[in-house]
Amino acid sequence: MRINSKWRLIGLLSLILLTAFSAIILIDFISTRNSMKLEIVRSSLPLLQENIYSTILSDLLPSMNIASTMANDSFLINWEEGEGGNVSDITEYLNRIQKKYGFNSVFFVSDSSKRYYFPDGINKIISPLNDHDLWYYSFLDTGKEFELDVDTDEAAGDRLTIFINYRLENNKGELLGVTGVGVEKQGFSEFLSLQQDLFGKVIYLVDSQGLIQAHSDFENVEQADIHKIDGLKSVAEKILASRMDPYTDTYNSDGKNIVLMSRYIPEIDWFVVVEYDENEAMSGAQRRMAQSLVISLLAFALVLMFSIFTVNRYDSRMETMVITDTLTGAANRRALDAALPRMLYRRSRQEGDVSLILIDLDYFKTVNDKFGHLAGDEVLKSFSRTAAREIRQDDLLVRWGGDEFLIVSESGIEGARRAAEEIRKRFAEIESRVTLSIGIAEADDDDTPESLLKKADQALYGAKEGGRDKTVVLLAGEVIHKK
Repeated sequence: MRINSKWRLIGLLSLILLTAFSAIILIDFISTRNSMKLEIVRSSLPLLQENIYSTILSDLLPSMNIASTMANDSFLINWEEGEGGNVSDITEYLNRIQKKYGFNSVFFVSDSSKRYYFPDGINKIISPLNDHDLWYYSFLDTGKEFELDVDTDEAAGDRLTIFINYRLENNKGELLGVTGVGVEKQGFSEFLSLQQDLFGKVIYLVDSQGLIQAHSDFENVEQADIHKIDGLKSVAEKILASRMDPYTDTYNSDGKNIVLMSRYIPEIDWFVVVEYDENEAMSGAQRRMAQSLVISLLAFALVLMFSIFTVNRYDSRMETMVITDTLTGAANRRALDAALPRMLYRRSRQEGDVSLILIDLDYFKTVNDKFGHLAGDEVLKSFSRTAAREIRQDDLLVRWGGDEFLIVSESGIEGARRAAEEIRKRFAEIESRVTLSIGIAEADDDDTPESLLKKADQALYGAKEGGRDKTVVLLAGEVIHKK
């Protein structure tokens, strides 16, 4: 009976749907136009826009991550603070990155000397009097950590390039210069042109000032401003103001009704804009609707399922990347900022224990200087693997700084000390060039994340002052040395 009822319901719903779709085919052109416009705005445009959005991020994020790593590279910081040494060291460094990752451009600009270094040496001395160098001073004036800048690459035959610029600062927050990489722009315009041919939509990227940075028509790149384009200028400010949610609107251009949808990409501070000519889209709609109805519904369902699967997988990977140190696989500070307050709160409610183990790799700089940056990377990865094997599943291993790691453990001071000593012992068995100085502090009832970190840092300082290669525990404000 229940099966029969189910099939009757399915049959009834199928009949209603078939009747409804058949009625759509028979309605007049205005109703058809409105229905197709609604379908495009709610499904086709968002799906296409999501595809463009995901592709842009997948192309640029790896390059941004590498540029960010360069801006935090101790070799580059140390070299610049001692600038005047061997230029071949910095050019070899830039050349190695360019060859390894295939960038169109890799560069470093020293703020002290204003030298522009690239893989072949010193390209030039930048000056505010040179229009081609104004990007440097404009970027510094923004105060941003990084920005994307579209410009011609003088060191690569004036090819139009997307530069990913990052500030280089020392541990005191003092500006040392700007470093980054360049990705050839032609590839983006070719990609947008291909998407336009496939989907029949005009696609372009606009920066936060309204300047078109990528377009299927390469002539518009860095030349066209949406504030000055007939018709489009009427909605330009609304596009640039819509940063939280996708924005949809229409405008008239040369008698054509253009439907537009934009979406802000915060990772690169640009907007992706997709638009289509409504009049052109409606031509032949009546003729094609009946024969394409079933195929369109099936294709839409498949595309929708595939898009949901792809976006979910992509979001999951992005969430992991955001809280993970790319070199060592340990958690990063963002993960710590989320986890430590939660663990302290849980401790206060359940009367458990939370201890902080702060670890510094002694003589790590010597390894970098003597054996090279790649050898230093291997030491960091080796330590991360060793520590991960020795801590409990609920403990959190965090890369705290260049050569500092931090472990948040839901255990008392003695349990944390045993874990720290085991890590120090195991690491010494596989790495003789580097020793470990360890400071441990246990959370009190009134501790905040900041105060607990300060106590662990105090204990680590005691280990350093006590000759390194040892574990120091902070109890009741007193530093206790334990070999």
